[in-house]
Amino acid sequence: VFFDFCFTRGLITYNPARQVEVRTEMLTQKQRLPTERLPFTDPEIEKILGALEPGDFWHAATLVSLDTGLRLRDVALLERVSLRGGKLEVATSKGGAGYNPVVRHVLSERTLQSLRAVPNEGGIYFFEEIGRNMRENPATEQSRLSQQFRRLCIGLGIEGKSFHGLRHTFAMRREREKRLSIFQQMAAELALAGVQADLGHRSSETTKIYLKHPKH
Repeated sequence: VFFDFCFTRGLITYNPARQVEVRTEMLTQKQRLPTERLPFTDPEIEKILGALEPGDFWHAATLVSLDTGLRLRDVALLERVSLRGGKLEVATSKGGAGYNPVVRHVLSERTLQSLRAVPNEGGIYFFEEIGRNMRENPATEQSRLSQQFRRLCIGLGIEGKSFHGLRHTFAMRREREKRLSIFQQMAAELALAGVQADLGHRSSETTKIYLKHPKH
């Protein structure tokens, strides 16, 4: 990352680190195995947010990722036109050639408040300098931001977590919500079928007439 920085700033004419070959056969199993992306617990999330102010990049970025599951790159490149009336619409950047899936999410009021507190510098991005850097030097900027967030977590006593863990946290929360919704729907349908059988109705629509009264 340091040599990439020097090269992009014109301080050196090439990156000497590019010439270094890694002897993969000498790596340990820990180095070879992929790193597990761990989700964040609710107390860990509150600890991160409690250490920051609304409008701070990491405060807003953490909340946006929790609400949407967006990757760090997409959060850094978040444009103001993507937010309309509390709803965020983003064409994500990691869909592969010719495939940029669009995700749509309703943001929580807490997230909206943090985004509103971000200074508007008149550019297209919510985080103007970070967005421009990500567009011009994506690998360098993503690495810099990733390390910055990791250091933030370590400073708060949160070990082994990365920004991508927020995407895992979002996925787990959304799966739990959808599973609960499905169970509730199934329970309602089974209960309706039972009452329909008890009343001897041919149609469930007839049974629903009897269930329109306020619950006692």
